[in-house]
Amino acid sequence: MNDPTVYEKESDVIMNDFEFEFSVKNPQDNGGHITYDTRGRDRQGVWEVKRRYNDFFTLHEVLTKRFPGIPIPITPPKKAIGNKDLTFVQDRTFYLQRFLRKLARFDFIIESPEFQSFCRPQPGTTVEKALARLMPMTTM
Repeated sequence: MNDPTVYEKESDVIMNDFEFEFSVKNPQDNGGHITYDTRGRDRQGVWEVKRRYNDFFTLHEVLTKRFPGIPIPITPPKKAIGNKDLTFVQDRTFYLQRFLRKLARFDFIIESPEFQSFCRPQPGTTVEKALARLMPMTTM
């Protein structure tokens, strides 16, 4: 097999994977907090928002309660001191992106009201407030 396009085809399969449509990039200090450009695509189309680490952490907590028994990916740990160190921020960006990409494997999570509150916020509200307003849902 001397097909020179075999690697091109293989990489096309990888790049078409739905997970790769979710990204966390461009960490910036925004008023004392690091924010990340967060982007993805679901059935409603493309969404793009700025999110703080705490938004990801809160989403993880809510999803874990909502979907017990489902292996919700973990978020990187909290860190109070040194959380603006360049290496730390780069690592955190990588792990937050991995968190989103692993969530993308579960359509029912991406389409859930909890995730939609994270990616499509109502104007003038925070993720934490939007998630707190959701009616408690059963696992059924």
